[in-house]
Amino acid sequence: MKFEYKGLNDEPFKTSLVSSYTYPQSHLLGRFRESIDFGRKCARYIKINHEDIDFIYNSAWQLFGLAIVARMSKKYSIPYFIPVQDVYPESLLTKSCKLGFVKKFIMNLLKPIDIYYQRNAARIRTISDEMGDYLSTTRKIPREKYLVVNNWQNDEDFSGVDNFFPNDRVSFVFVGSINVHANVDIIIKAFAEANIPQSELVLYGGGNQKESCIELVKQLKLDNV
Repeated sequence: MKFEYKGLNDEPFKTSLVSSYTYPQSHLLGRFRESIDFGRKCARYIKINHEDIDFIYNSAWQLFGLAIVARMSKKYSIPYFIPVQDVYPESLLTKSCKLGFVKKFIMNLLKPIDIYYQRNAARIRTISDEMGDYLSTTRKIPREKYLVVNNWQNDEDFSGVDNFFPNDRVSFVFVGSINVHANVDIIIKAFAEANIPQSELVLYGGGNQKESCIELVKQLKLDNV
């Protein structure tokens, strides 16, 4: 996978692209390898340029990448900020082996990594008060270190809005990542089977399942998706 950034007009910053291993599939070992390699490449960049770096937004993928960047940041006394969208390693265990001792072993192995980069961060962004409370309690980190930024939709904001969709169809809308966990393919199949007159399904987003979902729409010969 190749990423190219052509820049914007009059941007007040410099963009440096650092090549690293990418793994778009949803397999754990491949994603861990991606995280480790990205962390190492970022750490190398920090090591070379640390005298010119005042602050780091540490958004490497969870656990290994974050820890590698955090370690290098700490070495050169550079403060860093961490955004937390999902709680790791807990999220890894939701669909894993149900044996209690296996989960306990994984938690004991990986949780200290998460604690390390959170404990050394200047601030940590979470998406809810509940997540901030949970992380603060389970990681034994002061609650004031967590900043809550809601990045989810409040459906009440759209209540009472007339003519939200400028056509005569009933519109069903999905906004988010089109990946394995989102099950967008099931949404498409359910919409096709429902066969609701004067309706449309609108999907906004990207992800590693987007192309397969586009092919599914073609196979089902849906002209209202």
